[in-house]
Parts: sequence; structure tokens; C-alpha cells
Amino acid sequence: MLEKHLAPQRQSSMAIMALDTPEPWIFVAMQKTDRVSPPAFVPVPGPMLDGQQVAQMLNFRGGNHVQPAPATNNQNPITCRHAAFQNPPLPKADRKGVATADFFDGSLPASRVKEIVDIIADPAKSHFFNTDCVSCHTDTRQAMELIADFTVPGVAPEVLPQEKWNVRNFGWFPSFFRPGAVEATVTRRTATETAEVVKFINAELLAR
Repeated sequence: MLEKHLAPQRQSSMAIMALDTPEPWIFVAMQKTDRVSPPAFVPVPGPMLDGQQVAQMLNFRGGNHVQPAPATNNQNPITCRHAAFQNPPLPKADRKGVATADFFDGSLPASRVKEIVDIIADPAKSHFFNTDCVSCHTDTRQAMELIADFTVPGVAPEVLPQEKWNVRNFGWFPSFFRPGAVEATVTRRTATETAEVVKFINAELLAR
């Protein structure tokens, strides 16, 4: 679909996930550079890491589940201060935010878990430049695991992620433990972002 509809000259950045089946999941942000010939995509420092690291890993099989630990900024006013673009890098002490890593390796009450995932799933508060990759890809399934009777309004329960290893926000997930099973997947993050896009189109395009 991307090759068919996306003109190469308009593609400037992308994010990828790689894994060693069934995990760990490794998230990498990439940007096109013309410093090489032909122009190519290269990894770039993650906005909510330390300003130098380019990848973040999610691993359920032992050790710290999220590495490196993020330093999110989704509880400060929205800013363009990207950690990797500061010289010296933006100090972690200046950042204020939440992440699913806050409860992956510790115990928090369900009420606090809900506060965290509600912030992460809100596109008015959390986005690529102030929230880490693992958080945006795990808030729905972790909420399902840790909050009793958790639901996502507007999303059918059967398309919510059914396994903690399913970190897709939208698409089809081939189960590692049920060979041949492929699950259509939609998360709360997808639903809230889609609602924002539809609201913008209705207000700024169709209404004019």
C-alpha cells in the first residue's frame, strides 16, 4: 500500500519494529538523509531517550522489561524541545511525564495505571516527541491486563489485542503461540488518533 500511494520524494521519515520471535520488540526511528548516495534512511536518536540512543526494547522474558528506560515529557506543556536536538542533550531532570515502563517492573494500584494509560492514549497530551515508543504500543493491552473491566468505547472487544506480545496499534498480528492465527488489531491509541483526524477533516476541509 505504501509503495503504491506514497511518492518517494515525499517520504522523509519512518519508524520500524524488529523482533527476535516472539520477542524482544525493538523500536527504531529513522529519517531520510541525502548525506549518502543514493539518499537512504538512517536511525536517529529517540526523542524521549537520552538524546543519543536510537532504539528501545520491550522484553517480557526476564530482566528489565523496557530498555533503555524512557524520560517522557507528556506532563509538561507541549514543546519542540527534542532531546536529541539539544546541545548538550535536554536533561532528564527537565522532563515530566509518564510511561508504561512505570508499572512494567513495579506494582502500582489500578487507579494509577489508569491515570498513566489515559495520558498516553490522549493525542492532545502524548505524541512521538514527548512519549516513548513502547508506551504508545502497550498502553491498551497493559490496561486490559491490570484494570478490571477495562473497555475502549467505540472499539469492538474482539479487535483489541488479545496477547501481551501483540504491540501493534493497527493492522494484523500473527500469533506466535497459536500458529496460523492472524488477529485484526485496533488499540485505544488508534481510536483516539482517528477521531482527532476525522474531527479535523470535518472542521477544516468538509465544512469549507
